[in-house]
Amino acid sequence: MKRNFRDKLKHKLVFTFFLAFFALLYTDNVKGEKVNSIVAIVNEEIITNFDVLRRTAIALQQAKGTFSEADIGRKKLEFYKEAIEELIDREVLVQTAQAALMNDEIKMDEIEKNLDSFIKGAAEEVGSLAKFYEIVSQQGMDPMEKKRELRDDLMVEKILKVNVYRKVNVRPKDSKNYYNNHLSEFYTERQVSFRQILIKFSEYEDRAAARKVAEEVMTKLNNSEFFTFLAKQYSNGPHAENGGLWSGEEVNDVRKDLRDIIFTLKEGELSDVIESSVGYHIIRCEENKPESVTPFKDVQDEIHQKIFREKFAVEKKKYVNELKKKFYIRQY
Repeated sequence: MKRNFRDKLKHKLVFTFFLAFFALLYTDNVKGEKVNSIVAIVNEEIITNFDVLRRTAIALQQAKGTFSEADIGRKKLEFYKEAIEELIDREVLVQTAQAALMNDEIKMDEIEKNLDSFIKGAAEEVGSLAKFYEIVSQQGMDPMEKKRELRDDLMVEKILKVNVYRKVNVRPKDSKNYYNNHLSEFYTERQVSFRQILIKFSEYEDRAAARKVAEEVMTKLNNSEFFTFLAKQYSNGPHAENGGLWSGEEVNDVRKDLRDIIFTLKEGELSDVIESSVGYHIIRCEENKPESVTPFKDVQDEIHQKIFREKFAVEKKKYVNELKKKFYIRQY
């Protein structure tokens, strides 16, 4: 049965101070409001500052891989406001789904089975049901509240399939047009890496002595694949401790005459002994892939999904905005 306003508020206030503090660590309490203050009401359901802070904390954590720390700092208030809108939209969808499905025993039975299956799968993935709920608690949620949230998600998914998914249509030409207009997204630069053994003149009495060592190494290489081992043993050049490996980003740091030779080698191929102004070089190509554009057939599914997500987001927003007209919504 749906909880009333007072029960919902009481439930929101019983979250521990530690969990609230966890959220504040990520957001610095961007609005300066109390953790348990009411931020919005959707009909009789409340959204607290804690709800918003928790959602903002997740957004900030995800943004760490995309934005710099300075940018994240500037975007905290923006993330906070977006979190409020997202929570209001979700509450509208949840209440709509509950009204449409709660009295339909067949559909609710299907939802309960899907919920049990999901929780069982999640528990198996983390080791046990107890571990699953422990992780849920660490994320700032009561386990039973998490289960209710998952049930609500499944109910919302059901009404979205009927009212939104069916309106989204991605035609084959949509995917092809996207591919042609965004070729740079599917372009891969030339990938080259190599290993080098450098016998420096400065490390030997004269060039003849250095040449003799280089030829000895070359003979050993012709009879084995121990390039890494020999590079560590003989090379006087950069990255010797790493088996003489030069990654793709470092190839451009190599002198042009050597780079030109490297580009001609096939993967696994050895160069001859190469003389330069500093010594004798022996090079083994590790990777040599030309620049390329991924064929459309290899990315069409990915493109289709991307376009679908974009169109779905637009249609979902239209649907939610129409629903909102029937709701009492107040922000504080």
